[in-house]
Amino acid sequence: MNTNAPESVTALLPDGSRVRLRPVTPEDRQLIEQGFAQLSPRARYHRFLAPADHLSPRQLAYLSEVDHHDHVAWGVIDGDDAVAVGRWVRFAADPTAADVALTVLDSHQRRGIGRLLIGVLAVSARARGVGTLHFDVLAENTAMNGLLRSLRAERRSEDEVVHHVLDVTGVSPPRIVDGDLVQVLERARRDYASGSSSRLSEFTQ
Repeated sequence: MNTNAPESVTALLPDGSRVRLRPVTPEDRQLIEQGFAQLSPRARYHRFLAPADHLSPRQLAYLSEVDHHDHVAWGVIDGDDAVAVGRWVRFAADPTAADVALTVLDSHQRRGIGRLLIGVLAVSARARGVGTLHFDVLAENTAMNGLLRSLRAERRSEDEVVHHVLDVTGVSPPRIVDGDLVQVLERARRDYASGSSSRLSEFTQ
């Protein structure tokens, strides 16, 4: 994603710092691969619920070729660096529900980026007719489980992997200081559908 492109929004983190939020596009494939390489083994394990040392071409295509209707993904940019991605994927069996995954670089964790991304995904979900977001989180991932507990997500299992269900109507929207999330989301959907998503380009120049 080009950090100077207009199709983005600016949000505030709890410490008052500003980050930008951009839809993921097919041109972000290499950036996603580079971001994965920066994750610690523990962060990869928490993201994929299993050890992972690389992303296959099929996985990279899945993570970058996002239609922004049934699969919505947002990147977080801090300065010139892409530091996080959050996404939801609609369940085929229940189009009003979606599975969520968050990835935040180790060096940017505990800044409130996870909470920010959940707020962004909730706004996007409401705009796409999704009412509940589902999270599968390792029990050992106390930070993420604690965040979802603070958001009043319903905890539906207590096994090695904890399943949370979050009603999007109860999620506060992020603190956006510039731009409109829904308008940017709709532009990303149209660009993907028309094959012109290259205008959104990469996370960095």
